[in-house]
Amino acid sequence: MYRQIRILGVKFDNLSLDECVFVVEDYLHQGGFHFIAAPDMSRVVKALRDPYIKNIYNNADLTLSDGTAVILVSRVLGLPLKERVPCSDLAEKLLVLSQKKGYRVFLLKGGDASEIERVIENLLYKYPGINITGISVPYDFNPYDEDMNNRIINEISRARPQILMFSLGCPKEEHWVWSQRDKLRGVSVCIGIGGTMDIFAGKRKLAPRWMREKGLEWLFRIMQEPQRLSRRYLVSSLFFFYFIFRQILKNIFSLRHIIHRASSRFRDKRFAFFKSLTESLPKPIRILDVGGTPSFWQRLRTSQKDMEIYILNCHKEVIRNPYFKGIVGDARDMRQFRNGEFDIVFSNSVIEHLGDFDSQRRMANEIRRVGKHYFLQTPNRYFPLEPHFLFPFFQFLPYRFKNWLVTNFNLGWHGRIATKEEARREINSIRMLDEKELRELFPEAEIVKEKFLGLTKSFIVYSI
Repeated sequence: MYRQIRILGVKFDNLSLDECVFVVEDYLHQGGFHFIAAPDMSRVVKALRDPYIKNIYNNADLTLSDGTAVILVSRVLGLPLKERVPCSDLAEKLLVLSQKKGYRVFLLKGGDASEIERVIENLLYKYPGINITGISVPYDFNPYDEDMNNRIINEISRARPQILMFSLGCPKEEHWVWSQRDKLRGVSVCIGIGGTMDIFAGKRKLAPRWMREKGLEWLFRIMQEPQRLSRRYLVSSLFFFYFIFRQILKNIFSLRHIIHRASSRFRDKRFAFFKSLTESLPKPIRILDVGGTPSFWQRLRTSQKDMEIYILNCHKEVIRNPYFKGIVGDARDMRQFRNGEFDIVFSNSVIEHLGDFDSQRRMANEIRRVGKHYFLQTPNRYFPLEPHFLFPFFQFLPYRFKNWLVTNFNLGWHGRIATKEEARREINSIRMLDEKELRELFPEAEIVKEKFLGLTKSFIVYSI
């Protein structure tokens, strides 16, 4: 029995290409229905979004990896798959096997009738004597169209193939083969071969062998179809490696738990630095915390005799501890305070939530006006992991893609957002700053870079 490996909850059978051919031959001798799936990176992402597709892959007789990224990740996770098994190579070997042993092959392809005729003509030329036939279905084929399915099944039944190769597009072909599996009991091997059918038709070229061996077939495909495939590979890559990143961290702890622990350590270290800066100031120190909470200061065990803390928020907060004084106000317009009314204006991860640079400038000007000194922290715009949605490079993605992400997935601390309008407000409310912008907003300030894994995670901006 060959070993099975799960990557992101999707089963893969750990076989080499030659081992696959051996197993397929065994299926052909056994008879009965056997389904072979070969998802690449983009199909794995679809399986993560669609539990039905994931269930199909996990229940297929063979699930092989047709993606270089999947192979690389299996090694990173310590569950190495032997090798990539490209659909094109497996299909070629099955056609050679069919030519030698007389197995009947049936092809099912999306497109017009002339395309399937061209495929059959090319394969008969390449594999003389092979018993091959096939039909085409429209591009807008519905895998649950009963009339269409009856027509397809009748054609397959008449041909009595041992091998069925199909190319209907994902997820249509997965839905189709799984919904029709009881009617395909006479077909020993059913395998989706995706774009390989276009290679057989002569519509596109097969990547050179050296590129396939180096795992660069995806690059060759993009070079042939840049408009169609560039966005697909970009979106799939972002999703795939986001899920892998989460999986790696979950192998140790949950993602949120790790980030929470790391944030606590940074917060404790940051506050120790803050206290060291304020030791020489006369006590008690009048502090205005813009956008803060009492619990923040309580966790840090601040001394009531050393500090008088005023907490400003745009909505009225219920504060039961007399040590803190709640104030309703707008960080961009704190006209209720005199110039220099507070010894220190403090703000922790607030300025990035104002949404636009003009509002951030107004907040910065008010902080500098009402405080004799100031101390604030904000995340670095160029840190790879966006800290609010916990998605790699989320801050640089196109708006429409960001909106789609947050309305379809539970990202970061937010959970899945119900509507596009809510998503728009949430996305537009966050604008992170870089070091250059901070120096423009706070020209007299010192800036300390908080590092994580050697990268600048966030900035402390202070003038004390």
